[in-house]
Amino acid sequence: MEFLTKPGTIAFLFLAIAYVLGRKFIEVNERRIRHTSDEEYLALMALGRRCSEYDLFLLAAEKWHVSTAQIEDDFKRYLIHGLVPHYVRDFVRKNRSSDDVEINDRINPGGNLPASWSA
Repeated sequence: MEFLTKPGTIAFLFLAIAYVLGRKFIEVNERRIRHTSDEEYLALMALGRRCSEYDLFLLAAEKWHVSTAQIEDDFKRYLIHGLVPHYVRDFVRKNRSSDDVEINDRINPGGNLPASWSA
C-alpha cells in the first residue's frame, strides 16, 4: 500500500482523471455544435413518439401516396444502406420540433432503461 503514497502514483492518478474529464468536456462541446442529421432525427422521432421507424415511414407515405410495396422496398434499403427516401426526409424536416424529442438530453440518449441498469 505504500506505492499509493508515492508522488509518481499520485501524479499519474491526477493525469488520468484530467484526461477523462477533458475528453468528456470535448465530447459534450462537439455534440452541442453538431447538427442532427435527418437519419438521426428519424430515430429520435420514433423514440419520442414511442413508435417504430417503420410506422414513421407509413405515416410519411400517406401524404405522398406511395404504394405499400415501395414503402417496404424503401424501408429495407434504409435498414441495409441507411438511405432515407425523399418522402420520409420531407416528413422529418416538416415535423422537426422540440416537442417530439428532447435532443439536448445527452445524459440519457438511449431511452428509458430499467432501474436495475443504473450505475
